[in-house]
Amino acid sequence: MEELKSLLFTDTGLTWIGKILVSLFVVLAVWMITRAITSAVRRFVVKRQKGRHSQKTNTIISVLSKVITVVIAFWGLTYILELFGVNTQSMIATAGIGGIAIGFGAQSLVKDVITGGFLLMEDQFALGDYIKAAGAEGYVTNMNLRVTTVRAFSGEITHIPNGSITTVTNISREPMRALVEITVPYAIDAKKAHERVSEALVACAQEADFYTENPEVIGITGYTDFHYILTVVGHTKPMSQWTAERQMRAVAGKAIRELEAEEETKHGAKTAL
Repeated sequence: MEELKSLLFTDTGLTWIGKILVSLFVVLAVWMITRAITSAVRRFVVKRQKGRHSQKTNTIISVLSKVITVVIAFWGLTYILELFGVNTQSMIATAGIGGIAIGFGAQSLVKDVITGGFLLMEDQFALGDYIKAAGAEGYVTNMNLRVTTVRAFSGEITHIPNGSITTVTNISREPMRALVEITVPYAIDAKKAHERVSEALVACAQEADFYTENPEVIGITGYTDFHYILTVVGHTKPMSQWTAERQMRAVAGKAIRELEAEEETKHGAKTAL
């Protein structure tokens, strides 16, 4: 017992081995405290946000967890440094003086953090949303108080400082509009084309689960040398507009081709007579 005591303690305090063991204990305590507090925060936020936007809940939990982790880790690091005789108070004072010197250069950082706080509170977007912001477009994969990370369809990752986000277009929250233009030969009667395309689109929409209402043929919206243009509009669930556009274009195009074939058959029959 005396040997163990002499290994860990001296007349003036802890030995190096004792300090290392205490440091390991502090690291373990920081990890356990962080997990306990973040778990409590998660339960509290989920309870408060019950029935609301689940992605917003995930975003709040993510940001708060990171802030809590940084604060507790800083406390643990300070304690360990003091344990080994480092004067952390003088370090903090020096950092304060240095902070004044670099304060003007840190204005953008402060702006990023403040804007990030407002973005979070106002729920302009959340993790998993598809947005357009600061010239970037894609899914929000990460969000903290300083930076928002967006992943494009092509896989490109863009890190956007929150301070540069002045306008946000969120494509994931409300029903979207899908719009398609179909070229129709002048040989096909416009009324007949309108009816045939409408019937085909309504039948297709009944089998799909992403339309909020049946697609509608608006009518003729333009002309070319050999065709007139029919415009089709459909309203869809968020993020389904591109799928709907592809489907409407294929269905409407097939209906027009069938009409063309019918017209050619009629023309051929008349010629034969």
